Amino acid sequence: MKFKFVSLSLIFAFILLGCAKEENPATRETETDSSEMEARMNQAIEEIELDYREVIQEVDDLDERFVTYIEAGSVDALQDALNNAHRFQRIIFRSGDHYEYSTVVIEKTVHIVGEPGAVLYFDNEFPGYIENLPVKTGIHLKNASGSRIEGLDMRPMVTPGTMAIFLDDSPYCKIVNNTMTDFIYPLWASNGSDRVSVYDNVLTGIGGSG
Repeated sequence: MKFKFVSLSLIFAFILLGCAKEENPATRETETDSSEMEARMNQAIEEIELDYREVIQEVDDLDERFVTYIEAGSVDALQDALNNAHRFQRIIFRSGDHYEYSTVVIEKTVHIVGEPGAVLYFDNEFPGYIENLPVKTGIHLKNASGSRIEGLDMRPMVTPGTMAIFLDDSPYCKIVNNTMTDFIYPLWASNGSDRVSVYDNVLTGIGGSG
């Protein structure tokens, strides 16, 4: 009985010690939750990056035949570049303003990159077509699995723009480090566009926040 009494006393002492250390449990719990959330986010991004590399088998040093540069001041140059692009083509927008006057349709795996300061304007007054319905979207990825769009500042010529990017049956795509301003729907994914990686984008204006 004496051993039992001592054990209970020790347990009670540990409980008191724990309470004394945890002066502000609410703050401690919030900090723990935040750290756990950040760790989970980092793990998710790493898993998505791994999936992307496995599916696309990306090569950093591409042959120049697979790299297209679009100079500043371009008009409808992206669609022209896509029409002549190979699969896995890298299309790079030079710093400056660029203009597309109709929906850009991507139907193959490509990598579209904007240099710092590259701004892409869409004229959403001319609708593209999705499932035979007119939709005012800037870029329409259609059966373009594994494509990547990054580093672009996308804006409508007339605000508000309806949609910046539409993913249509395009899984494993990456939409990373872009800015989309004054679109009602900055990004929309449907019809089997799963395991899409979307992060480090800035959405501002009509339908964007954060």
